Amino acid sequence: MLPIQPADRKWIKHSRGVVKINVVAAIEEGKMGLGVIVYDEDGFVLGGYGCVKDMTFNSEWAEMMAIEE
Repeated sequence: MLPIQPADRKWIKHSRGVVKINVVAAIEEGKMGLGVIVYDEDGFVLGGYGCVKDMTFNSEWAEMMAIEE
């Protein structure tokens, strides 16, 4: 068994004027939930979006649909 190596993970501030967009999709039994959140270099939330659709795709297509929405 390999020893557990502690991971040094932390949020790294991105460049001034750059926004980060996080996208998520949850798929279950003929429906999918889509979510998007946009924030700036200080972590301030600029906007977000969420919805439920009565259709399903694989996770990659669902996330692309969330970006399009």
